[in-house]
Amino acid sequence: MGVETDTLDNTGAGIKSLPVPEIHEEQLEAARLKFTGVIEQIPPIFSNVRVDGVRAHELARDGKPAEPKPRNAEVHAISLVSHRKSIIDMQCTVSSGTYIRSLARDIAQALGTCGHLTSLRRRQIGEFSVATEVPEYRGQVGLITRQLADTEALSFFELVEIAESERRRLYQGQAIRLAENVAPGIKRVHAAGKFAGLAQCDGRVLRVEKIFPSAADNGPDLTRRGI
Repeated sequence: MGVETDTLDNTGAGIKSLPVPEIHEEQLEAARLKFTGVIEQIPPIFSNVRVDGVRAHELARDGKPAEPKPRNAEVHAISLVSHRKSIIDMQCTVSSGTYIRSLARDIAQALGTCGHLTSLRRRQIGEFSVATEVPEYRGQVGLITRQLADTEALSFFELVEIAESERRRLYQGQAIRLAENVAPGIKRVHAAGKFAGLAQCDGRVLRVEKIFPSAADNGPDLTRRGI
């Protein structure tokens, strides 16, 4: 706490500096309660969020205005522990699409100062946890997930179904409009029940994020499009 950076982490340039007040347990508990549940947050300008159809980080690196719109995220659980005057240790369980850098910035602000994220470790995603140890795979990074079908390995992303006729449009980068609003973030897309890849969703519209070979094999020839 005390310094905010343009990237909201320790790789960025400082853009704001404020004194750090003495933080008491009551203030930490108030901040914990404030940021538990469905919250509104503004993503970092250095992020993959699109601003007028362009990635915010691309605009920011070109020196152009990159101001992502506020969006909802869900913090299922959070703990805040003060180690030293300027350091807060956070442990969070959050929904997909939550930016921990933004959470660090906003908590520091709620505590009467500014701040940035100094380090981040993901402890669990879906069924995969750092606490899970499979002896025969020790030291063989990626071997377990390589033996899973893409749709199984990515099961922690919410599933969205589209019509088979929309698969080609998705692969070509066209926007796919959904019949109902869904939570923003990365979605696992099935076309007619078959895995089609990952897409970014702003709540009502899907745009392709990642095509996997196993998914593309069931779709059109993408080699000449460079996907």
